[in-house]
Amino acid sequence: MPEPFALAHAWAAVLAAQGQSSDLAWEPGELARLVGDGPAAGRLFSAALQVRLAEALGHTRLATDGLDAPAWLGALGPIPTGLKAEPGLAGFVSGPETIAPLVEGRGWIATGRSVDLERRFAAAILARLKAAETLEIPDAALDGSFHLNEEQRSAVRLATRSRLAVITGGPGTGKTSIVAALLRAFDGAAVALTA
Repeated sequence: MPEPFALAHAWAAVLAAQGQSSDLAWEPGELARLVGDGPAAGRLFSAALQVRLAEALGHTRLATDGLDAPAWLGALGPIPTGLKAEPGLAGFVSGPETIAPLVEGRGWIATGRSVDLERRFAAAILARLKAAETLEIPDAALDGSFHLNEEQRSAVRLATRSRLAVITGGPGTGKTSIVAALLRAFDGAAVALTA
C-alpha cells in the first residue's frame, strides 16, 4: 500500500478515536492519489488532512506557527509549510494570490475553497459598505421602553451611524437588547441581520 494511503488509514483511526469523522481523510487521500506515490504525495496528504481537521474544528485556516497554531499541529504528519515551492506539488498548492486545492500564506494554510469564500465574503461586505446609507437616530428615539444602559445605548448609536456594525459580547451583556433596539430604530428601513 502506498505510503499516503497507509497514513490515511492510520490517521483516520486517530481521528475516529478523537470523535472526528473518518470522512476527513477522503479528500486528502484523493489529492495525494492525483499526485502519485512518493514524498510529495505524502506531504500533500498530511497537509490537506491537517487543514481538514482545522476546518472540522471550526477554523477557516490552519495556523502553522505562532500562538494560533493548534497544539496538535505536526502530530498527524509534518507541519505543512513550504509546500507551494515543492515542484511535485505545482498546481496542488499555491500562494494566496491564486487558488489551488490548498493555499499557503505566511503562517497559515487553507483549502482553496475557504480562501475563495473569504474573498467573496470580503467583496460582498465592501460592496455593501459602498452602497449603504447611514441612518441618524435622534437620542430621544433611544429613550422609552428599550431598558438599555449607557454602554448599550452607545452601541445602538454607533450602529445606526455606521455602514457596518458587529455587536459582540459575552452572555448577559445585552446583545439581544441592542439588536431589538436597532430593529425598532430601523423600523421600515431595509436591514440585513445575521447571527
